[in-house]
Amino acid sequence: MEKFKTFITQNKKLVYGVIAIIIIAAGAKIGYDYHSNNIISRIEVKFYGYNGHGDAVIRNAESVNKYMTRRVLQKDHIKKDVINKIVSHPDTFDYSMLSSEDQYKIQSSIEDLSSTRLEFKGKSTELKNGDKVTVTFKNSNSELSFRDGKKTFTVKGLKKSTKVSSNKIFNQLKIKALGINGKGQIALSSKNSDLINSNIKVKNNGHLSNGDVISLTLPKAAFKDSSGKHQYTGSRTFKYKISGLIDSKSITNVDDITDATDTVMSDYTDDKQFADEKYTSKFVNLYVTPYNENEEEYYDDDDNEVSSKVEVTDASENSTSSSNKLSIVAIYSVNSSDADDDDEPENVAVEVNNLSLNDGKLNIKDKKITSDDNVSTLSDSIKTYERNLEVSGLKLK
Repeated sequence: MEKFKTFITQNKKLVYGVIAIIIIAAGAKIGYDYHSNNIISRIEVKFYGYNGHGDAVIRNAESVNKYMTRRVLQKDHIKKDVINKIVSHPDTFDYSMLSSEDQYKIQSSIEDLSSTRLEFKGKSTELKNGDKVTVTFKNSNSELSFRDGKKTFTVKGLKKSTKVSSNKIFNQLKIKALGINGKGQIALSSKNSDLINSNIKVKNNGHLSNGDVISLTLPKAAFKDSSGKHQYTGSRTFKYKISGLIDSKSITNVDDITDATDTVMSDYTDDKQFADEKYTSKFVNLYVTPYNENEEEYYDDDDNEVSSKVEVTDASENSTSSSNKLSIVAIYSVNSSDADDDDEPENVAVEVNNLSLNDGKLNIKDKKITSDDNVSTLSDSIKTYERNLEVSGLKLK
């Protein structure tokens, strides 16, 4: 013991130097361990998108995951070259080439890693510049030396939204007035998914006239840009002036129409003749009405009024509901040569559907009209039938 004291006394400088080296080395190791185990200090966050709609992501999540994988595999004494291959190509690495002991170690390492969680705490979407986001790291496995921690970042660098007039959305809505002047209705279509299938209220729909000005309020969803790139300004209610409804001056080939219906009625009466009994037909009047294969979609469920809510259809699909197709109905009375004076004549209608109006002319000459397909007997009186036609139609002659 005395010799040891003498050695210390004679070699104070040397001893103190060694102690200093030991302390410095220990401190360096502690500092290294602290940094290497402090996962949260390695985290980098990236912000992208538009101000008010920005998103945050962990920029280096993959490299941090590789770092932790390497550390855990090293802890379990996996060979360096194997670790490099696993970290570089985890999906294609051939684990079967390893010993069963190493396979077990790797499986254990993966289970250890599953006990760690790196995530955003709180909001990480719909961000604006100046917001704060926090990333947390949690290690619930006492066998791992990784430290819990959290780090807060200030949102910056999000792009500024571009202001766009709400007219841009309105211009994506196709509007068409259909039917007869004074009894018109609106058809709406669009290729904008935020407008398709929405219901837009149209005041006096079914009773519209050329020159009427209607207000259309588009749904709020159509003006919300989830990316934040566009900020719509202005009203979502727009004015539209009605035009294009059919009136008495719209159709100029009425004589062509009655010539066609007279011809088919001549065939009809010829077919009815038996022995000496002859039949003659007399023209009563001619109506034009809107034609739509899916007529029920225009009406409310509880009555025969045209619905004030108009559904926006997909403009990329062909739809007869948005085309101004027309029907003509010619009414005739048919008399028999053998009829008594007090016998009622037979009342019939010639109906031709799906007609188009081009340059003031209905394409009646394009249609094949037969007594079997286009002529029907009226179950009601002519006056009753006319009242029904006048609800949505127009008398031409």
